[in-house]
Amino acid sequence: MRRRPLWLPGREGVASMYVRATTINADPARIDDGIAFVRESVVPAVATLPGSLGLSMMVDRITGSTTVTTAWETERARSDADQVLSTLRGKAMHIMGTGTPVTELFELAVLDRLRPAKDGFWNRMTYVTIDPRQLDDAVDAYASSTVHDLQLLPGYCSAVLLVDRARGAGIVSITFDSKASLEASREQAEMIRRAAIGKTGAVVSEIRESQVVIAGLRLPQAG
Repeated sequence: MRRRPLWLPGREGVASMYVRATTINADPARIDDGIAFVRESVVPAVATLPGSLGLSMMVDRITGSTTVTTAWETERARSDADQVLSTLRGKAMHIMGTGTPVTELFELAVLDRLRPAKDGFWNRMTYVTIDPRQLDDAVDAYASSTVHDLQLLPGYCSAVLLVDRARGAGIVSITFDSKASLEASREQAEMIRRAAIGKTGAVVSEIRESQVVIAGLRLPQAG
């Protein structure tokens, strides 16, 4: 496969992008109510806010684990949106029968995208921690080597690396065109993950697989 140029925010004049990821442990029986609320109320509200780059939502219908991600042009835009979003999070909690949501802030470090995500695609998110002093080297290794390996997986659509430089935390988010592709990739993905860990010293804390139910992030096309 031909290597495509990666979208590397903060390098050579490429604009940065800032992300808020909120995880909700919902009642699986109320997932569809939550999706409807986010689609009908949250998505339009986010679209009106300055600096918004859209919203995505992913769900695991078995466990109820739900992740809603919004993207922003600047840290200020992300911060200014929090008052509106906190109110909407409260309503979502009531609708989905959940406990306190967990919200994390990240910066987009690497993006490779063969095709944009669509509703119904599937995603694997790998949560990692790393010594903040080694983070830049880890990002370089991911961009120069790991992404190319991921591109070879059948059904591959995109790879995103999000980082919190202060905490030394990161999320590797890989999207596939179907559940079958995601499931078929598990063995190869584990091999790629082990190789990346060996190069970077990252520690995997959690792996989540979920369905993309709202694909509304306006990310640039890499390459």
